[in-house]
Amino acid sequence: QIHPVQAQAPKRMHEAEADESHNDEHAQQGPDRVDLASAYQMLNLLFTGDSMVDTLELREMGRMNAIMLVIFSMAGVFIFLVTIMNVFIAVLSDYYDMAQE
Repeated sequence: QIHPVQAQAPKRMHEAEADESHNDEHAQQGPDRVDLASAYQMLNLLFTGDSMVDTLELREMGRMNAIMLVIFSMAGVFIFLVTIMNVFIAVLSDYYDMAQE
């Protein structure tokens, strides 16, 4: 005669495997798997203040093309903003020096 605990052991093993595969499905949607289009929209809002980004095209293009587009556009925006900020600081410092004289 099989003890009731032993009879339930294989069932529990299958339940554990099912739970594990269920957890794997959710792990792909968790915080460690960021939607590229959403990340691009967030970074664009952060750096440029433009919240009206069309991410539909980004979602439809291939993953590698989308990654390259995000990298190059964010690098371009960052370089542009740093350059403009440096020019602004230079102009302010020149006018400050002229005001001191």
